[in-house]
Amino acid sequence: MASSSGLAFIVLRRVLRRAADALAFPIPPARFILGPMPREPSPQQRAALMIEALEAGGVSRSEIARAAHVSRNTVWRLASGEARQPACETVERIEKLFNARRPGR
Repeated sequence: MASSSGLAFIVLRRVLRRAADALAFPIPPARFILGPMPREPSPQQRAALMIEALEAGGVSRSEIARAAHVSRNTVWRLASGEARQPACETVERIEKLFNARRPGR
């Protein structure tokens, strides 16, 4: 069941649509009314966050590189935000390492 604010939005949208139809001008889609939708972090951002978390847990960048089978330079570029489009395989390797070393696992 919709919440009261969600229901109010639906009712308001219907009223506005009827008024717009009567005046013959279009109502913008909801995304323009509500603003941009939150986005998932990019693969580069995910890798940087995982590297940061591993470092906070006491794992050095050299150890991350060795365990993920990537160069230290790659780990440095990912952590500093200089890697624009890392290979999916690289991010997956760091994610696998992150999941293996995450506390509580």
